[in-house]
Amino acid sequence: MAPVPYPFEGVIRGRRSGAGVEKVVERRQRRMIKNRESAARSRARKQAYTMELEAEVQKLKEENEELQKKYVYTNNAIDNYKQLVLANYQRQILNLSLFLVPSLSMTMRKITTVNESERL
Repeated sequence: MAPVPYPFEGVIRGRRSGAGVEKVVERRQRRMIKNRESAARSRARKQAYTMELEAEVQKLKEENEELQKKYVYTNNAIDNYKQLVLANYQRQILNLSLFLVPSLSMTMRKITTVNESERL
């Protein structure tokens, strides 16, 4: 009968041989190094993302400030326009009243004169 291959070759009484232990230690060290490198890359990505967000926040703050200035300017322009329209409207009413009052006074005098002459 042929010997059956033993699956745990190199293991002596539940322990691995020196070469097997070295491989395990070496694999563990490589895994730790890869993990550190991965963590460093992750931190670098996070820092880059954070810096990008901070730059965008600053840009948006500046844009917001500019929009607020435009808002104030536009509101002031609207207020000035309203005052100008109101002043123009009041001036037109005054001009119309200055035109109509003498004409109305003259018309009233004519009516009064006609009424007085009819009484006689």
